[in-house]
Amino acid sequence: MDRLAPSPWWLTLLLALACGELPPAPSADGGSVADGGSVEAADAGEAQDAGEPPDAGAVDAGMAGPVRYPDGLRHSPLTPAVAAGLRAVAGRAQATENIFAKVGDSITVNSKFMHCLANPAALVLDGRTHLKPTVDHFRAGQAGTTTPFDRVSQAAGVGWRTEQVLAGSPSPLQQELDALAPREALLMLGTNDMGFNDLDTYGREMFTIVDALLARGVVPVMSTVPPRGDSATADGRVPRYKAVVRGIAQARQVPYVELHGALLPLPSRGLISDGVHLTAASNACDFSPAGLSFAQNVRNLLNLEALHRVRGALAGEPAPDVPPPALQGSGTAEDPFVITSLPFVDARDTRKEGTNRLSSYPSCSTANEAGPELYYRLELPGPTNLRAHVISLGDSDMDVHLLGVGQTGSDCVARNNKVITQPNVQGRSYLSVDTWVDAAGAPQPGEYLLVVLADP
Repeated sequence: MDRLAPSPWWLTLLLALACGELPPAPSADGGSVADGGSVEAADAGEAQDAGEPPDAGAVDAGMAGPVRYPDGLRHSPLTPAVAAGLRAVAGRAQATENIFAKVGDSITVNSKFMHCLANPAALVLDGRTHLKPTVDHFRAGQAGTTTPFDRVSQAAGVGWRTEQVLAGSPSPLQQELDALAPREALLMLGTNDMGFNDLDTYGREMFTIVDALLARGVVPVMSTVPPRGDSATADGRVPRYKAVVRGIAQARQVPYVELHGALLPLPSRGLISDGVHLTAASNACDFSPAGLSFAQNVRNLLNLEALHRVRGALAGEPAPDVPPPALQGSGTAEDPFVITSLPFVDARDTRKEGTNRLSSYPSCSTANEAGPELYYRLELPGPTNLRAHVISLGDSDMDVHLLGVGQTGSDCVARNNKVITQPNVQGRSYLSVDTWVDAAGAPQPGEYLLVVLADP
């Protein structure tokens, strides 16, 4: 019997960090903090209507099948298949090979993020000499009047959420891509979304951003968001947003970096006194153990490493990673996908897979679910507060159901079109992600992202 394995704890050993008394906190570069809401409430104003998102179309990363992105890795696996997919993305459009874009909020706007890499005297690699050619490569790039390291991006702003990046025509994202024609984009959003957007909106708009980049031949390098020290409520939401980022990166087979986990071992979890923005050494490009006790230094190194890995993949260098174990199962009721650890993420498309075994779940709802569905099996060794999100993409309308061992509609325990929460779930149970049918009798199949977590 498969059992849910705990999330890896070895992540805290990845960085040799020098701990001690922090120097005075550096400037946050922006904004006041609203408890549990927007990080820069004074700048965010009212939640804006982003209008219709750019239509990037369905983007296929050129993969025979998705490589799994295990939770807790510092960098997502860069396998031969993923590398081939990134080269396929780069083949979609001409780009300036030594230019990358930056997309994000005030933590990206902060001049401590990447700017120091433009200064040869600031770089302290502390033995990581293999990264120097990548620094030189991008330092030679002309992003307007600067290098990409110290460019002030049109696609990053104080207080920004996903909707600000996509708002308008042309959007800030489109404007930055038009100005730079970059080959890569460093993408981190979500800290402000926690106070304004629900996880469904965040996931849909993040997919839109990523797909817009891919359609332009730009390789997104996604990042999980930092912890939140200003609000226990907001900090409790971070794992959900973090899982969505991993799920999107896995779905599109693009790189992501696990910033959140890398910051947890730092003094004050890498946060300045406002509990939101990141600590930084006077030289944020000091990658010695002393420098890496500051969060922006850690973030700069992670993103530099990611750019180095992508650059090698696009140049056809041997991929550095081997594929992790594949997802077990085929998604049928007889052979469900097996969830072996939490948090779990998976993206599927019921236009391409799934069967209509159940058309209704009478113990939960009278809704018509006569479209195709896919099944997942859980084995929970002890009582678990289960949370399962389904994010429907495009015109699809998917519902998630928690089922007992009989896997029938009468075994339904919980059902929702976005998220179900169920306390004290243990032993064997099943999830079905089913396609809703509208009042006219038309099924609404399509792509979805499933995120399953254990809440505290």
